Amino acid sequence: PMTAVNWLLGVGSCVLFLWFGASGTQVAASIWLMLYSDAAALQIGLYLWNRRHNVSPHEPEGSGGLAGMAMSALSAPIYLKSLGSAVLRTDGRFVVTPKGGQVSPDRLLTFRIHLSWAAVLLSSLAASVHLDHTHVAMRTWAALGLAISLSPVAVWAWTEWQDRRTRARSAVPAPAPTPVQEQPLPEPTFVTTTTTTTSAPATSSASAGTTATTTAGGN
Repeated sequence: PMTAVNWLLGVGSCVLFLWFGASGTQVAASIWLMLYSDAAALQIGLYLWNRRHNVSPHEPEGSGGLAGMAMSALSAPIYLKSLGSAVLRTDGRFVVTPKGGQVSPDRLLTFRIHLSWAAVLLSSLAASVHLDHTHVAMRTWAALGLAISLSPVAVWAWTEWQDRRTRARSAVPAPAPTPVQEQPLPEPTFVTTTTTTTSAPATSSASAGTTATTTAGGN
């Protein structure tokens, strides 16, 4: 409830000044800084003290609790809507987020509460420029509120872009393997041997026969 009240008072004071130039009591900057520092220290100390009672079981043991503080700040518009439903006694639905294959993807209208507050703050900043309602602190708080309102949308858009990029990479087919062409086996070669026979010259045989005949006739 305190987060919702702080959000309502902070945005309300910014809107009143940026549109109508209405401001609260004028105090010195040193006194304002002292009071704000005390309030911030008390809030952080109370948060750290409550962690001893396992108020934030979703965070790991020994953590500083910065993630929980950031989530509480980003959820302030939703807390305010729940507080309004409780005060006005309207139907406040507790929706259980489905898991697994039953989960429905988020859309831009899922963040309609944050976008509504972003539109209020953005129009107030534009009106302050047109109406010349200039105050650095008020514009700074309005810019911080605008950043808180648009942060969930920015995170969702970033995760959607990452998911689409991952799916696009997974959908690219892998290159088909190149078929290996089998080389034909070489034909077997047969070794052939040739035997050559050398014959004596015929002239030598004829000469030997003539010599023998002459010798016989002499006897």
